[in-house]
Amino acid sequence: MPLRFSSSSALSLFLLLFALSAALGVLPAYDAGLSTATLMAVFAGVGLYFVIAYGPRDRSSVRVAAAIGMLTALALALYFIGQYGHLNYEKGGILSRLGELTTFLPDLGGFTPHPNAAATFMEVALPLGLALAWSGRSTRTRALWAICSFIIAYAVFLTASRGSWLALGLTAALAMALTVLNRLPRRAAALTIVVGGLVLVAGLAVILALGPERLPLLASTFWRAFDRGRLFQNSLHLASDYAFTGIGLGDTFALLYSRYVLMIQAPFLTYAHNLPLSVWLNQGLLGLTAFLGVVAAFYLFAYRVYGTRPSRLFHGAWLGVTVTLLHGLTDAPQYADSRWVMPMWLAWMGLAVASGRLTLRDTRPALHSPVRARRLLTVAAALLIALVLVFNRPLLALWHTNLGAVAEARAELNERLAPEQRDAENAVAVAEYRNALDLDPSQPNANRRLGNLLVKLDRLDEAVPFLEAAFAADPARDATIKGLGLAYVWVGRLDDAVRIFRLLEDAHDMPEELLTWGFYRSENDRPLLAAYAYETAILLDGRSKVEVWLLAADAYRAADQVDAAGAWYNRVLAVDPDNERATRALNQIGSQNNH
Repeated sequence: MPLRFSSSSALSLFLLLFALSAALGVLPAYDAGLSTATLMAVFAGVGLYFVIAYGPRDRSSVRVAAAIGMLTALALALYFIGQYGHLNYEKGGILSRLGELTTFLPDLGGFTPHPNAAATFMEVALPLGLALAWSGRSTRTRALWAICSFIIAYAVFLTASRGSWLALGLTAALAMALTVLNRLPRRAAALTIVVGGLVLVAGLAVILALGPERLPLLASTFWRAFDRGRLFQNSLHLASDYAFTGIGLGDTFALLYSRYVLMIQAPFLTYAHNLPLSVWLNQGLLGLTAFLGVVAAFYLFAYRVYGTRPSRLFHGAWLGVTVTLLHGLTDAPQYADSRWVMPMWLAWMGLAVASGRLTLRDTRPALHSPVRARRLLTVAAALLIALVLVFNRPLLALWHTNLGAVAEARAELNERLAPEQRDAENAVAVAEYRNALDLDPSQPNANRRLGNLLVKLDRLDEAVPFLEAAFAADPARDATIKGLGLAYVWVGRLDDAVRIFRLLEDAHDMPEELLTWGFYRSENDRPLLAAYAYETAILLDGRSKVEVWLLAADAYRAADQVDAAGAWYNRVLAVDPDNERATRALNQIGSQNNH
């Protein structure tokens, strides 16, 4: 008899795989201590799913679980509303004034949830609250759930989370569309779907064609979408360096994104703002596969239950999960400081499965075609083997790049490593990158990472060819452009550096960044490199001030490059003849030359 799995069994297996990938995600983290809290959040969420999905034996138990979940969301909503005026959110405008007016608690001086995280936690409850209000057994019960839903909705409104609002709106539109389609004949329903899809695509095309200049009301949304698009692209670039293992579970994103994507030293963003990308980065390729399997199995289960006329509680639960997954396309605080959000959507998934299982048990639908696991596994294994055979060398090169990136991050970012351990990890990284290039010499990730690492190891001339090879293979990636430009700066090829830096989307920010590099090199007793940085900033800017010219001149002088220093001091005097600093420096240079 062939092995058979229902969609709910497949969902359970994928969730266990998801938890396993989270545990494995601790291994590539540059500091395992950063992973503990997120690992506990994943385990708590998966554990809640199994308790809720398979614990209740009757409908009243499911309703109790739903009530507990709703009251949990209500508790956060009341706290958020009651403390809003004391939490110092910088949203501004009408929402802030309204939030301050409805602040009804004294300052408790405690928990300060991020607004987007609070919205993510509460939004799942809204469809379920409306379902409970609609299906309550008494007028009082319906009124209580309606009031509860209103409070949660108001709290979500105060968060000013546009991603949450959009997700709720799309989910409401989906629910209404399904309701209408269920009442139409099959042909009419199909025609409605096609026409509706065409209207939606046409509307989006018109909005994009007009742009923010002609739609000022949507201008901020346009720019936010543009910023998020760049973040997603850059996060995808980071994920490609750690394609198999991910960057490590927990608070690992901020420093890796800054150092290896933006090529700056200070943390800039703490998470990728996209749930699939966050899963891939935190839990690797295994975690992403498990997550996609969870989503697919869940909606296959929901589709199967949908045809049996399930309870409104089931609809409220699966729609709540849908809200969070849609919101996860634009924001995903589950893997940042707000990891306490993680268990909520898994608990709601458990509610949907618990309600759906009872419905299937009671109705025993005839149209049930379980998945033949053996056949699926055979097809998946065949595809995997074919991929490995076709892309054997590129995949192995990517694997070695991944191992090198893990070692490099550990060497640079783990503050607890001794100097000899740091040197050993850097040696491993260099060796792994070279292994990758032996398999695939044009591999852009390995060339870029090796070149940038050699720059950090002060092997400057050796680094340039690798960065040039990375640029030839992938000329659009900012990390490649900036890495090559900086390498040109440090070897004194300033005109080449300027040419490369001007390819950056944010080229106007580079002069300020180069000034920072100049200060850094000066503080580390590398005056010639500081002078190169200052002069490149001047060449890029064209509007640089006399103060920057003096910085370049002083740095060249400190590096015993007296001709270059004299040229810059004379340039200062050409526009400011009374500049005492330049005059005194030139006199000292002349006196030294006479001696």
